[in-house]
Amino acid sequence: MGSLNTRQYMVIVILQYVILLFDVCINSFASFARQHPTDLLVLYVIQDFCLIIALTLLLVNFFSTYIFQRTVAVLYYYFYKRASLRIGDPRFYKSSAWVQKQLSIP
Repeated sequence: MGSLNTRQYMVIVILQYVILLFDVCINSFASFARQHPTDLLVLYVIQDFCLIIALTLLLVNFFSTYIFQRTVAVLYYYFYKRASLRIGDPRFYKSSAWVQKQLSIP
């Protein structure tokens, strides 16, 4: 299992380096395409797409960490317990004048 995680992270790191290299190349050679604005626009759109992919990979790696998952589990437990206690609260099941007025058919 350790080698699988190492291989997975190695692939992600290599992919992020390739995206970073592509980003640097676009920024370096964008001055050559100043005479052709459509080509420059296409290059910048591709660059933005690569930046979105890199950010997505970074967030996926962060969200799959043990510490993040334990923190979210604690918050999930807290909100789940709070919701179940609110649903079971007897004050919500007492009849009130406002509820009777809203439900009455004139």
